[in-house]
Amino acid sequence: MLSSFYKNNSDKIELGLIILAILSVIAYLTDLLGVFQKFEILQIYQLISLIVDCVFVGDFLIKIYIFRLSYFKGPWWLVDFIAALPIIASLGFFTGIWDSVRITRTVRFFLILRVLRILRLTRVYKLMQFDSKDVHESESKKFKHTIWASTLFLTFFLITSMYYIHNHYSEEIANIIEFNLVLGLVVATLLSLFIIRVQVPDVTRSQIAKLLNIALPKQVADSFLKDPSLMNKAIEMPSTIIFTDLIGFTSIVEDLNGDHKKLRSYLQKSLGIICDEHIKNNLIIDKFMGDCVMSFKGGNLVNGSPEEHAFSVVKASLNSKLALRNSNLKYFNNARIGGASTDSALIGSFGTEKRLTYTVLGDAVNLASRLESASKHLGVENLFCEKTMKLTNNNCEFIWREVGDLIVEGKRNSIKGFEAILNNEDNRKWINIFHKGLKYYTSKEFIDAKAEFSKVIELKFNGDNLSEFYLNNCDNIINSSLPKNWQPIIETRK
Repeated sequence: MLSSFYKNNSDKIELGLIILAILSVIAYLTDLLGVFQKFEILQIYQLISLIVDCVFVGDFLIKIYIFRLSYFKGPWWLVDFIAALPIIASLGFFTGIWDSVRITRTVRFFLILRVLRILRLTRVYKLMQFDSKDVHESESKKFKHTIWASTLFLTFFLITSMYYIHNHYSEEIANIIEFNLVLGLVVATLLSLFIIRVQVPDVTRSQIAKLLNIALPKQVADSFLKDPSLMNKAIEMPSTIIFTDLIGFTSIVEDLNGDHKKLRSYLQKSLGIICDEHIKNNLIIDKFMGDCVMSFKGGNLVNGSPEEHAFSVVKASLNSKLALRNSNLKYFNNARIGGASTDSALIGSFGTEKRLTYTVLGDAVNLASRLESASKHLGVENLFCEKTMKLTNNNCEFIWREVGDLIVEGKRNSIKGFEAILNNEDNRKWINIFHKGLKYYTSKEFIDAKAEFSKVIELKFNGDNLSEFYLNNCDNIINSSLPKNWQPIIETRK
């Protein structure tokens, strides 16, 4: 019964003993000033002090009974033992054992050592606690030895100091010196603990944040540091997901003759450029898959509406491609992008108890990945779903070109694909012509469609791969009979 109570309420008991230790030290300082003797309540003080001493002795003995040898393997038994020693002086006062005030004072100094119990606040309140089970993890050997060494040093210092003071000065002067020494020690200890309480967690959090930011998106790392319980939660919310895949990986590996160090260096530079743009737009960088980056925006860790999230994702996509082209990198200076939006994706931590990752799950993730692959088949700069287009259709920074009806790998039903293009007069002109050609194409007016797609190729700088794709389709259809069940749907393969 006692054992169960002590183990279940250990933190509360420790906090109570810490407060009691501080109060007893304050009473000790008051006694040094002669206040209790002046008001003729010295015996009452000594009686209360004896009761307090019995509490600390009882705490020490109970812990020995409950924890047995394991108690002495920890760092705190020595502090608890010294906190119980003042009972020697209290018993001596009531039994008359101590005839010398100096001897009594030499023993009574142990009261000040009770302030060491404040160190247990580091155990009661874990400032960097990620799991409640960590509270009762045994402290490191280095920490244990530090506590023991500090306690013994302070004990030796006070014994020699009290002995010297009470042997070289009168009782009145000795009490004043002792009062200032003890008060200074208490204040210095409390201030040091306060500074440590403020500084150490800040430094530790900063170091942990840096480590977490390497392995986790910044938004996730910051959130976990503020509320570690979020590591076990997932939420369904709208989201927009993109896959950004660097172009030419296989050929570049061949050019580098298997030099993996150079390959890693080039990859890091290009992926860094992409991630910089994603971070600028507050995207959550989910994971790296070789030469591909998966990012998304949505969930409760980022602010904004689904429309704002989709806009940020598309903007980051366009900016990352532009930054790659302007980087003057020899390799990995272009990328393919696929993206998709959804009204409901599962966002949060997934995995096992030993290994978690923060990610997004849902059909839109698969669709974004398939659209990235389809962009290569169609020769477009990026490829997004109709949902993303609708969420961002009213912005002024980019416009949309309808790519057509697509059946991507792994999907049975067709979807409409769209390419995001910077909004300027030249782009608007050829996009309008392309849409006119696409309309002819879906209406089976292939000769007129050819004419419009040819105009696009002439107008657009460096031609247009998608127009050439449709132009070839028109030629194939014109030169052969049109299948009976023909539909203007493009099937893409990874």
